[in-house]
Amino acid sequence: MDIPWAHILERAKVHIGMAPWVMMAVTWGFYRLGRKNPTWKLSGPWRYVVPWMASLLVIIPREAWDIWHGGHIVKSAFDMGEWALALGLAVFVLRWYVKWFPED
Repeated sequence: MDIPWAHILERAKVHIGMAPWVMMAVTWGFYRLGRKNPTWKLSGPWRYVVPWMASLLVIIPREAWDIWHGGHIVKSAFDMGEWALALGLAVFVLRWYVKWFPED
């Protein structure tokens, strides 16, 4: 079975575009939960790690569904890797923003 490289590259563009928005939404959700219930307040490196891990949960069910319906497992592995890297870039942007604009 051929690996659909064109589809992988097409999905990579989507993942790079979507990941920061998903990361921002999850971070905002934890911020709102932390304001409402202090046990949900994240501090230290957990402010970046927990939203990153929660954002990974967005793509895992989608890729499992794709494999279940005959998708190529290598394509799904590349898709999940691209998603994780794009989320990692979003974490670095978030850390930079918090460092230089702490009052927001």
